[in-house]
Amino acid sequence: MHAFTSLRGTRSLATRPRRDRLMTAAKWAASPATVNALLSANPAAAAEPLPVAPLPEVLSMTLDVSQRRAVPPPPPPSRRWRPLHLALWNRAPEGSIWALLLAHPEASHLQDRHGMTALHFAVVSQASVATISALMDVNPRAARTRDQDRLLPADYAVTHGASEEVTSLLLSGVPEEERIGSEGCAGLLFD
Repeated sequence: MHAFTSLRGTRSLATRPRRDRLMTAAKWAASPATVNALLSANPAAAAEPLPVAPLPEVLSMTLDVSQRRAVPPPPPPSRRWRPLHLALWNRAPEGSIWALLLAHPEASHLQDRHGMTALHFAVVSQASVATISALMDVNPRAARTRDQDRLLPADYAVTHGASEEVTSLLLSGVPEEERIGSEGCAGLLFD
């Protein structure tokens, strides 16, 4: 049996189109061995954007979404999630996240349709200090990147109850003049 046939779902991962296998593995927080096997078979898959806007698909399992509501057009490919974002959102194992980050480091620089980077996702999903540090090593400017609500990853750390170590690490990547006067929470820490 292949390493990637044990994932949950009605269709086994082996029967899905090749380009969708890594997305499915990220969605179900697959093991590092599964992610590495899929990356070996198709290294370019780590750079492929999700085929549709992810938010309705991800939240439809937990929220009752009215079918009468108009669905906005999908964002352009440059604003769609990559497997790295999906794995972070779904709290995949650290080894899986690192494999995706190594396979496509440019994904850490991309912002989704809400302006969030992979670092924002890592903070919201309460990723480990090591994962947050790795994302900051690959993209040092991520700690200074604001989303569409003008929030820094450090703002999310404060509002989501991240450890002092995570918050300090995130703030170390933001110059003090950008912290003070911030519309988000991190700026309030220094007032």
